[in-house]
Amino acid sequence: MESIKIEPDRGWVYSAELRSFISGNPGVIRRIGTLIEGMVDVELNHSETLEDLQATVTLLGYHSDADRTYYRVDFDDESHGHHAFFIKKINNKTKGDHEDGVKEFKNTRKMAETLSEYDDKVRVVEGVMGINIGDRSYFVSKYEEVMISGYNLDNLMDNNPVLEGRLKKLKEFLQVNGYTDVQWGNMGYDDKKDEIIVFDVTI
Repeated sequence: MESIKIEPDRGWVYSAELRSFISGNPGVIRRIGTLIEGMVDVELNHSETLEDLQATVTLLGYHSDADRTYYRVDFDDESHGHHAFFIKKINNKTKGDHEDGVKEFKNTRKMAETLSEYDDKVRVVEGVMGINIGDRSYFVSKYEEVMISGYNLDNLMDNNPVLEGRLKKLKEFLQVNGYTDVQWGNMGYDDKKDEIIVFDVTI
């Protein structure tokens, strides 16, 4: 199986926290990427493990219209403890240049700054990396349960006028600040913390 080659000139951005994790696990990005590329024609929730890295990759879902695939990666690392990441793989990136892991990483950072002026009950997922490789792109964030469809606000707004009012106010605020693709399907709700969590950020 051919390993993915990282091409810094095509785009690779990541957080300081992930840099620390990478430095303690040499080759981890390449090996996880290669494993994902090899998970073809497998069923949802299919998992594969890299024993020496104590890493497990699980297929979460597809978005066939947009040619996207979603994964969860779990690490159990002696130095860093347990970590769970969400990965969005974008195929045929050239068909829609707005679909770009590097841009999404930067957009989540910008939205975090924007939301800091809004309300502590609204936050954006924590992006940790974006990579562009040829016609493919990857966006990586810390894993959030609300990114699974059962928790997104498309499924939770019915018969909840208080939540609906909060969302309308949030949508107006984000649109004023230049966020054009504000959809309830790109937000989740954590009822334990009473938090709205935004993901799949487009500017």
